[in-house]
Amino acid sequence: MNKFFKKLYELGRLEGFEVRNTSFVLFLIGPSLFIYSLFIDNYDNDKVRIEGAREVFSFLFLIISLLPYFYKRNIKNYYGWLVFISMLLFSHYTIINLLLNDFTIYFILGSYVLIFCSILLFNNRVFINVFLFTVLIHLILNLFSSNVDKETFSAVLSSISLFFIFCFIILNGSATV
Repeated sequence: MNKFFKKLYELGRLEGFEVRNTSFVLFLIGPSLFIYSLFIDNYDNDKVRIEGAREVFSFLFLIISLLPYFYKRNIKNYYGWLVFISMLLFSHYTIINLLLNDFTIYFILGSYVLIFCSILLFNNRVFINVFLFTVLIHLILNLFSSNVDKETFSAVLSSISLFFIFCFIILNGSATV
């Protein structure tokens, strides 16, 4: 059992340059998320949103992006886990938004960009596979439980399928163990 926990611990370990790069990307995601959701708020009056979620996630990404500057010594050991968990939570939040807003195009595009960018932040296949599997299942379950018309259903299902096939094949070949 000790080997299992050691492997889990090692999954979250990042090199110094990975921590710096990931921290910078998360620092950019926070304000970008806030601006994008403000744009959607002003663009579409019929949208449904979870109050306060955009602010919470923007603040979360900002805090996680600044952690390497305050905890320089030990951050490399667990920063991968922080990034994985925060991106997984945010991705599932965006999937819930997709369902609440009937899979409208700007929510779909935002979700796909987020999912792909999340995968690029992960440094190993385990994180990529767990992330893609849970996000895919959640997306499909929400799509089947939605009230979208047949054309939208078919378009979203085919785009989800192609997107995830691409992610599994291409990105799994470029990640480390």
